[in-house]
Amino acid sequence: MIADPSDHNAATTLRSEQSLGPLVLGALALVAIATVAASPATAGNLAVSGPQPRQEETIGLQMSKAQFRRLVQSDPALLGRSDATPVDVLVKLDYDPVATYEGDVPGLAATSPSTSGKKLTENKAAVDAYTTYVAARESGVVAQIREKIPAATVRQSLRLAYGGVSMTLPANKVGDLLSIEGVVAVQQDSREKPLPAVPK
Repeated sequence: MIADPSDHNAATTLRSEQSLGPLVLGALALVAIATVAASPATAGNLAVSGPQPRQEETIGLQMSKAQFRRLVQSDPALLGRSDATPVDVLVKLDYDPVATYEGDVPGLAATSPSTSGKKLTENKAAVDAYTTYVAARESGVVAQIREKIPAATVRQSLRLAYGGVSMTLPANKVGDLLSIEGVVAVQQDSREKPLPAVPK
């Protein structure tokens, strides 16, 4: 739309249309994430497809880490449950996984291969230092969880690719879990059977 700058209504319309750009890009990103999240992926149905484009080469949408963390959503099926049935969950904590950490903590070098230019195995000093840092943060959050929800059992730390822990807790305690500082989201941890191999 080409507007006459002296026309107040046209200028207002132009500003309104320009401000919609980031909202439209954000909505598209959310739809893409929801589509991927809704698709079950198991080891049996994944295939290597070659090098993947880097984020900055795809959508021109730059998002801060805080904005990204807000996109991580808790599983709606877990929220508001009143039964005490034990449920297996993944708990996303407020730190970046080792595999994607870009070096934004002062004094800790990047571990992400796309940022550091090194495989994790070639970047041992940075990986060890950041792993020690996240282990301490995780330990603090887990201590709060154990204090607030004694029935919760941490099963595994998922520092490398997820940035959190897997645990079992009563379904009616998910809201309590989400109220703990450092807990970003709670998602169902369902174990999927791999699909049978396709005959060649």
